Amino acid sequence: MAQNPADSIRRTVPQRTLGQQVYGQLQETILNGHLLPGTKLTLRGLATSLNTSIQPVREAVVRLAADGALHATPNRSILVPVLTRAELDDLHSARVLVEGEAAARFAERASEEDVAILSRINEDLRLAYDSSDVVKIVTSIQAWGLRIAQGSSSGVLQSAIFTLRLRLGPHLAEAMSAPAALDPDFLHFTVHINHEMVLAFRDRDPVRARDLRRADILTFQRDLYQRLGLTHRALVAG
Repeated sequence: MAQNPADSIRRTVPQRTLGQQVYGQLQETILNGHLLPGTKLTLRGLATSLNTSIQPVREAVVRLAADGALHATPNRSILVPVLTRAELDDLHSARVLVEGEAAARFAERASEEDVAILSRINEDLRLAYDSSDVVKIVTSIQAWGLRIAQGSSSGVLQSAIFTLRLRLGPHLAEAMSAPAALDPDFLHFTVHINHEMVLAFRDRDPVRARDLRRADILTFQRDLYQRLGLTHRALVAG
């Protein structure tokens, strides 16, 4: 009997280990703001919620701690880090640099379908703002930035942007969940600047795309800091 070619493909394609699967699940949970800064976790509690054993959870937590997304304490508890103002400043400064470059590369390489997907994500964000749905707001914000990173065709930029956004995800969710009402004028501006980026991508204008992405990050940083009650000071683009 002739061998099925798919059999050899299945044997050569590596399967994700359980630890890798748990790592991916926890990444998504943190990235999309389901865990706020200061949240305390345990290996056993995570294993129960993920319906798995402790060992793959331990492996995932070690990796996430290396990413800066979780902090393991001496008493074996696990914390979602509460970032200092200086740490937040550093992360946003890095985002301005790498996400601005990713936007420029996206403009040079993106297909019409890539740009259409971004346009749909921006519409999802507008609808989430209109309904004040925090989960959908955070998910759409993250999807926007990660889609641009993916379209940059740079593995280095994708990795850097994902890690930065992973570390900022809990604080983004905390800011969007703050008691103060969301500013409709600012939300309108955010959706508008994203639309301007879509136009820059369609025109294959990397300079304008970079400038808009940097401006978007800086203005959103100001709003996030205000919602977190952090002292405002002038922000500069790297």
